[in-house]
Amino acid sequence: MNDKLIRFARIVEWIWLIFGFIFIGLTIWKINTLGTSRAAIYFMFPVIAFVMYYMRRRQRIRLEKQRREFLQKQRDSEEA
Repeated sequence: MNDKLIRFARIVEWIWLIFGFIFIGLTIWKINTLGTSRAAIYFMFPVIAFVMYYMRRRQRIRLEKQRREFLQKQRDSEEA
């Protein structure tokens, strides 16, 4: 595993989180300007962004776990 890959995963995770909050603001603005019924489609954008954030977070945590296990196996094989 490469540390750059984990760092990239963390950056993408933060980008999705930021998009989620931007989309919440956009949704609120559209509700105020268009009304709830005409702005209903905008409700899905923050949901998608936060689902993507969650998926990327799980992926990063899995990558970090694989990295730790790989390094532990390397240390164990060097000690033997």
